[in-house]
Amino acid sequence: MKHIIKTVVIFAVNVLLKWFSFFVHKNKAKLFCVPDLACKDNCVDIINYTADNTLSFINYLLIHYNKDKLKLFLVCFEKKRLQEYINYVNSFQNKNIEIQFIYWECKLECNRRLSLKDYWIYYFSFFQSKFIITSDATMRFLFKRDSQIYISLNYFTPFKLDRLKIDTTTKIEYVISTSQLSSQIVSGSCKVPIENFRVLGFSRNDNIFNPRYSREKLIEMLELNYVVQKIIAYTPTHKDYERNRSHKRNILGYEETYDELNKLLETEKAILIVKLHPKQNKGCLIELNQSRVIIYEPNYQYTLYDILPYTDVMLTDYTSTYFDFLLTQRPVIFNFFDKDIYETTRGFSYDPIESVCAGIIVRNSVELLSAIKTCLTNSDDRYAKQRCFINALLNKYHDGNSSKRILDFFEKDIKQQKS
Repeated sequence: MKHIIKTVVIFAVNVLLKWFSFFVHKNKAKLFCVPDLACKDNCVDIINYTADNTLSFINYLLIHYNKDKLKLFLVCFEKKRLQEYINYVNSFQNKNIEIQFIYWECKLECNRRLSLKDYWIYYFSFFQSKFIITSDATMRFLFKRDSQIYISLNYFTPFKLDRLKIDTTTKIEYVISTSQLSSQIVSGSCKVPIENFRVLGFSRNDNIFNPRYSREKLIEMLELNYVVQKIIAYTPTHKDYERNRSHKRNILGYEETYDELNKLLETEKAILIVKLHPKQNKGCLIELNQSRVIIYEPNYQYTLYDILPYTDVMLTDYTSTYFDFLLTQRPVIFNFFDKDIYETTRGFSYDPIESVCAGIIVRNSVELLSAIKTCLTNSDDRYAKQRCFINALLNKYHDGNSSKRILDFFEKDIKQQKS
């Protein structure tokens, strides 16, 4: 009964908001922008922007936009950094871009920590905006009017099978993707018509081609007391079947001490950076007590997409970040220690999943160590041609100009539409 009452209340509130929005003029010079909600946990914001498509695109605008003045209402999740955000935007001295920061908590419904003023600013900013831009094609605004144009810059090229419960009453006019194949899969999972997709590439992937830091600067920020010449990035996705479990497992999946791995990393002057998914149940994990295995901690200095340009080998499982990393054309290792249970509980967008895995697949600690040694020593790169093929299949563009394409599309095809 409580669930039914809550559903009815939410529906009634959204109807009321949509009705109120009818009386507010939609200004073509105003954009309401929402980053991925995971930005809060990952310490990603307008300053530390490289892991998010919306924030990367806005940074591109701050540098390159020089046409009719635009006002952006940018949702942010960290109130303590508001003045830093304002100072950062002002440092670009771009008179054609005005940004007003809208503080909001990550959950967009039933939030009790916001003041009435916060609510008013959020909704009235939304109602004024002709354009809505987000980083998540699953995000819906039930109070959006048909006169507003919703553009999702998206955040993933599918790897896993998504069974999403999405309210389809909110129309998304455009979704940006990396390829036609990606568009088709996201279309089904996010319930957006395929004709609404535009293959322009992801803004955040421009940071792989045009990193904001040098390799030396990145290694300096890692604050390590030894020489680092090679970087392995481990980017496992979250395990749905571990969400409510308390059992412990090794962070790499195999019950080993990994002394031999650490010796190999020392010999090759390499490190293994473990970037866990924010939804991973960390209570299940036992960290490796090895000097060359570094657990990435979210921070406001750098993101995973500052690490990827200098990553020599990616170790992953079923994360869509793999498709972004293919742009570097560097080796990938797939850690399939739980492939059977993962396939049963979540599933994949491809069958067999191995068909899109352009790299060594390992299923035990011996194979893992061997694969890492092979990739670090460059003794065998038999997957180079397959990487090129999968890269072409899932990434149409390999040039670091996605933000420019999105801006051109906005200016030529969207902004000129009649109200």
